[in-house]
Amino acid sequence: MRQWCVLVLFAFQIVTVSLTSGCGKVWVTIGSRSNSSKVTANADYFPCSLATVLAVGNSATLAPTGVVGGPFSVSPSLPPGLTLNSSTGVISGTPTTVTAQTAYTISSGSFSTIVNIQTVQGYVVNDLGDADDATPGDGICATATSTCTLRAAIDEANADSAGTYNIIFGVNGTVSPASTINIKNNVNIYGQCPDSAIVDGGSSVLLFMEDKTNLSISMQSMKLQNSLNSIGGNGGGGAISDNYNTGITFTGNYLYFYKNQATGASGSNGAISADTLNCTNCVFDSNSAGYDGGATNPGGTSTFDQCLFINNSAVGNGGALMSNAAMTITNSTFYNNSAAQGGALYMDAAGLTLLNDTFVDNTATGAGSAGGIDSSSGTGGTVTNTLLYNNAGPSGNCYGPSGLYTSDGGNDVYPAATYCTFAQSSDLSVAPTLGSLQNKGGYTDTMALLNGSAGIGAALTASCPTVDQRGYT
Repeated sequence: MRQWCVLVLFAFQIVTVSLTSGCGKVWVTIGSRSNSSKVTANADYFPCSLATVLAVGNSATLAPTGVVGGPFSVSPSLPPGLTLNSSTGVISGTPTTVTAQTAYTISSGSFSTIVNIQTVQGYVVNDLGDADDATPGDGICATATSTCTLRAAIDEANADSAGTYNIIFGVNGTVSPASTINIKNNVNIYGQCPDSAIVDGGSSVLLFMEDKTNLSISMQSMKLQNSLNSIGGNGGGGAISDNYNTGITFTGNYLYFYKNQATGASGSNGAISADTLNCTNCVFDSNSAGYDGGATNPGGTSTFDQCLFINNSAVGNGGALMSNAAMTITNSTFYNNSAAQGGALYMDAAGLTLLNDTFVDNTATGAGSAGGIDSSSGTGGTVTNTLLYNNAGPSGNCYGPSGLYTSDGGNDVYPAATYCTFAQSSDLSVAPTLGSLQNKGGYTDTMALLNGSAGIGAALTASCPTVDQRGYT
């Protein structure tokens, strides 16, 4: 598990490592080149370079460490109210207006780095306690001691039946709710930096309940951990439960779900339950379900882009994911997940799309099951530029009725799977020679194709996304 210093800007320096980039655009799976690349701007502020969200009217300081060189300059100009100290590289001030996320290049001589900053208006959490709002509905987030906690901010949002409310963490650290926080209105909740706002259930509390139909909820730059949903009959969801409410749309960006549990025979969705689920740059790590979907089992359409699924487990189907509707997975890695059926992914509906994904060392134990991707009733799966390697189960890497999965080329299945006989001329069945799972830039850990790997140069470049799993072009 990674521990990062939050809101600290790392040294202004260029770091060079030897990488093998997948299909010219994609970090993992099958590659079209093997050369040296430079991890420069995106690594320097890591993780704050990825997404920094600051509250309008709330003072903030981003102080670099290990400063090299100077004077510093920034382009374009920072949001109104923020300034860059040209001598120290410190960004500080109080944002005065709302601005969209913008990439700012900070330079000093030959050194340069990028930090993405967005400024947002809303309730500002300045207290890591758990007190309620003193007067819900008065438009002021204030506990009895005049501070604003996460619970108090959501109390205020819940008091209104319309609109969407922004909640921004103005402090970094851990909130430990004594009981479940119910969400009854549309909210966007932002941590200042990835993993800077931690909500911890202490292995005894369900963190959040989506407690109304047709909600739209988003969370960014938060870590949700050690949550327990042992209630049963509430739709599951180890950290975030939809309580069987329909029409829930959840959007996650730079979220880390860690060691959340949905227990019992009806305990699906080890991390989160929702109808429509869209996750970008999310990590699902060591979540578990007493039934299906160790990480999640969305009720409706879902998308996962640049995500990592590691060490998740389910007693039933889908150690990481189970699909009940159309599901698109792009630039994502599945490693060491386990279940009875579908160690990584179980497909129970039409419309599965896999593009530039990696499935390695996942395990299934049920009769006839597959460790990688598995299905007995789904239809219409399309697989492109995807690696299925060393997944364990009675059916190995892949299982499904004849013709279930359609290859659009660029795949590598090794060892070969009886039920996934991809036959495009660009498909392979060779050992890929992978490096270990580790951080090579970006938010999620990845597995590099090592020099000399047979997978290098085997992908369909025309099918590649704009960026790879790390977010690099």
